[in-house]
Amino acid sequence: MTGFKPVKRMMDSKNQYVHRFGHYIAYLLQYRTMMESMVSKELKGRFKYTALGYFWHLLNPLSQIVIYYFIFTVIFGKDIPNYWVYISTGMFAFTFINSCITGGCNIIVSNKNMVTKMAFARETLIFSKVLSGLVTLTISYVILAVLMLITGTGPTWCIVFIPILAICMAVFCTGIAFILSAATVYLRDIANAVGIIMGCMMFAIPIFYVASQRATPLMETIWSINPLYYYIECIHDVFYAGVVPDMMYMVVCIIVAPIVFVIGLFVFKKLERGFAERL
Repeated sequence: MTGFKPVKRMMDSKNQYVHRFGHYIAYLLQYRTMMESMVSKELKGRFKYTALGYFWHLLNPLSQIVIYYFIFTVIFGKDIPNYWVYISTGMFAFTFINSCITGGCNIIVSNKNMVTKMAFARETLIFSKVLSGLVTLTISYVILAVLMLITGTGPTWCIVFIPILAICMAVFCTGIAFILSAATVYLRDIANAVGIIMGCMMFAIPIFYVASQRATPLMETIWSINPLYYYIECIHDVFYAGVVPDMMYMVVCIIVAPIVFVIGLFVFKKLERGFAERL
């Protein structure tokens, strides 16, 4: 696995942190085939034994966009231009985040036979979950971009920021999933609590409404401490408004992701020692 030049350089670095990180990456790369297999299994298994198969990966986001258009544009959102685009951009991002976090909660518990009987990097389970969600998110945004082109509502060149935001969201979600998946092994109630919290979170950030229309001191305080708000708003800027995202918000997105990831990984590795006993 040291054949990857960047990894080899990190492993040869005199900086102890870079050196250790390089060894950790090399360790994870040993299981890259396993992760690829698990991602493929996740994507295939979702629609296994269905007549349309992979076509559902296209049909699902397409049907959501159609629903958002008729319900939130034709019926409710007539006062907001292209409200279906606004709803779609926010919901696709939130669905990805929700899937990674709530799905990540039980990922260790639901794979207890693998965890207790096989020797492998347990964090690959979380990586596989997030990567499969990232594939679905990419498909959703590609379909949305195509429909926007067809309807003449955009997008602009600013969508080049989407890959950066998507990667940051994935890194952030992985860190949160590390913490929650490990904690759930010790306290199974966490998964149920997270489901309720994420349900509330959907209405606590601007997905169904525009932030400027609901900006009160209380809401602004809630938004300011919620990383999801910054990700959703940056994506709204890029896809819906067609402008460069707020640079302050982008900085928050980029900085928060690796910090949460490192903290999450640290907690996961600490709690991992008791997995076999607790499972």
